[in-house]
Amino acid sequence: MLDRHYRISISTPTGWLISSNGRLALFFFRDPKSLKRLPRVLTQLWYADNGMPTRLKNIRRLDLSSAIDAWNDLLSNGWIIVDYHKEEVS
Repeated sequence: MLDRHYRISISTPTGWLISSNGRLALFFFRDPKSLKRLPRVLTQLWYADNGMPTRLKNIRRLDLSSAIDAWNDLLSNGWIIVDYHKEEVS
């Protein structure tokens, strides 16, 4: 009997989150240099003015599990998903 391993596809957190006070924004996106079988996520933390990102504070690289945890933790703590393009803020 052969052991069969099945790979479960986990969605990569992607997009913008804004803090509840509108002073910070966090952009999640898949690291284009990471391997498909071992995806990594880049985050860009921005200072924001009334929810609009204005100045980059830092960039971090996370493994997929840490990125998912961070995304979910932020949403649990009142951060809001917003829909605008990175080009609109840089």
